[in-house]
Amino acid sequence: MDGSRILIFMDTKKGCDQITRQLRMDGWPALSIHGDKISQAERDWVFSEFKSGKSPIRTTTNVAARGFDVKDVKYVINYDFPGPLRIMFIGLVEQEELGQKEQHTQ
Repeated sequence: MDGSRILIFMDTKKGCDQITRQLRMDGWPALSIHGDKISQAERDWVFSEFKSGKSPIRTTTNVAARGFDVKDVKYVINYDFPGPLRIMFIGLVEQEELGQKEQHTQ
């Protein structure tokens, strides 16, 4: 891979786990994060692996994706269209605003 990240939005927690399992079985470095992760430490580890590029593919539900900021996300895939389109739009606007704030502070 070229150092970029791929974020795959799923509608369900089960879907995240299934697709991640299949990607890993096929040799792709993927991790999943959603509301069923047991501990904050595990969530932090998944975010860290994704940010560092060690696991550049992440599946997530739309709720679990809120509030994360990662550079070099090259592809955002809506695997199965999530329910509220408004949540996705807000997330994209927040990402754009973060990018603009970073440019102004540099």
